[in-house]
Amino acid sequence: MKNEYIVWGIPKGDKFESVLYTKSNTLEEAQYMARYLEDTYKVIKTRVQIIDFSKPLEDSFKNPNLINT
Repeated sequence: MKNEYIVWGIPKGDKFESVLYTKSNTLEEAQYMARYLEDTYKVIKTRVQIIDFSKPLEDSFKNPNLINT
């Protein structure tokens, strides 16, 4: 597996973000699952995190888009 696609979001009634789905094989599948969770289970603030295992893992933490301000 080159990439892992992790769907995050805040479930209805919760205050904090959590991992909701990790079994997508493509970005399109992960985006579909994020929309599905929003529509079906009223999850809010969904996002897809992509981890690229072809690069050193420490490079993932240098991405300025990881920090939301």
